This record gives sequence, C-alpha cells and structure tokens, in this order.
Amino acid sequence: MSPAVVGKALIAEDVTAVSTLSYSGLGTIVAEMVTGNKTWLITACLFLISVIMLTAPVLAATPAQEKAFVDGFKKAVERKDAKALKALLYTRDADPTVLEFFNMMIVADFGSTIKSIKLVDLTAEENKQMELGGKNIQGKPMKMPLKPIKSLLITTGSKSADLTTNGTSQWYVAEYEGKLVIPVPALVK
Repeated sequence: MSPAVVGKALIAEDVTAVSTLSYSGLGTIVAEMVTGNKTWLITACLFLISVIMLTAPVLAATPAQEKAFVDGFKKAVERKDAKALKALLYTRDADPTVLEFFNMMIVADFGSTIKSIKLVDLTAEENKQMELGGKNIQGKPMKMPLKPIKSLLITTGSKSADLTTNGTSQWYVAEYEGKLVIPVPALVK
C-alpha cells in the first residue's frame, strides 16, 4: 500500500491516526482507518469472540434445558397430553405428510409405561445422515430444518393379561430460540 495524502496529513502503511481516506475523482469515502494495526487486530478478535459467544447457545443445550425437556416429555406421555407433546414439534416448513406422521407417532406411547428416557449425543453416522437428508414418499428431497444436537431415546413397555410388549422410539432434538424442540423434516427448497 502506498502512502496517501489526506488533507495535509501523511498516512503511511502502518496507520497511526484515525483518518478517513477519500480518493479525488471518486468523491466518495473509501475506507475509515482505525488507530494502528494492533487496534484493528484487537477489534477483529473481540468481534470474533462475540460472534462465538452469541452462537454458542445454538450449538449445545444446558443440562438444565435437557432435564426440563426430558421431564416435560415424560410427564406429557404419562398424562396422555397430546397438546403438550405436539407443542414440542418444530413445524416451520414441515412436509405435510411427514407432519401428519409425526403427530400420530408422538402419541403412540400413550398407555405404555416409560421404562427409560434419555437424551444422548448423535452418532457420527446420524450426523452424516442429517447432513445428507432423505426423500419423502413422493421421492422429493427433505432435510431437517434445524440441525439436531441430541437424540431422545425412549424405551416403553405395556402388559395385559395375555400380552407383554416392549418398544423403543427415537426423536431427534434440536435447539430453537433457547428451547429444545423436535424438528419435523422439511422439503428442500
């Protein structure tokens, strides 16, 4: 970078004063220089740290959030509260057929006893599948609208006079606006 003259002050390659550069002929402000290269570096680092701090909550739920989600899901199943369970679904841009299926499946454990319920980390294979997406029954491409961060594993059982059944269900869980939700796959646009 060659030195430029702004007014009567000489601006060298390693800027040491706050100045606004303008090139004659263009008549517009091209760049605003900050005091020295060190200040620019510090400003850039602080900006990067603030971006990381703002996005960090999106990447991982707190243990308290996870416990509240699991407890709320379990209580809703035990009370047979379909409205509370369906409220956990993230339905923005959801494929209508898949949404109908999720609405049916989320209440499928009513009448069963929950033997265990826990949030677990996604496996490498599950993470890869979330990135790839899939297809709906019409063959159209779908993806999760939110990146899942955990998997809710539920083991249930029921017993009658002549039949004992056990089952396992799995729901992918993502974080949206500070709360955990179950994303419903959406068509790729």
